[in-house]
Amino acid sequence: MSISTQAGFFVACDMPRINRQLVRYMVNIKGNHKAVVPAVADNIEPLHAIYSRSCLKPIRHLIDSQRYQVRLFYDSIPVRYVTEDEIRTFCCPSTAFLNINTPDEFAKIKSLINP
Repeated sequence: MSISTQAGFFVACDMPRINRQLVRYMVNIKGNHKAVVPAVADNIEPLHAIYSRSCLKPIRHLIDSQRYQVRLFYDSIPVRYVTEDEIRTFCCPSTAFLNINTPDEFAKIKSLINP
């Protein structure tokens, strides 16, 4: 596991509605934070986030410990959560992070793209 830059944007492969302006905003607000993570209501989006290279070691530790939730190390690093209001500036928070895991989810996303 490596990263050639100081930070990277990581997204789940089943999230087709990536908003370019939101990602740029997340990059611009990173500052000294080790992660920038969207949060809508009580849901955070750890697989639509920016992580610093320094996060590799704690993530590797989670994997080695067979603990597969990225958010488990958030308490040990400075995280900048992107609020629902901030997200709304760029896109609809309720549809921005939809993913496709079933035929029904695919149909829902397809209807949003081709109304």
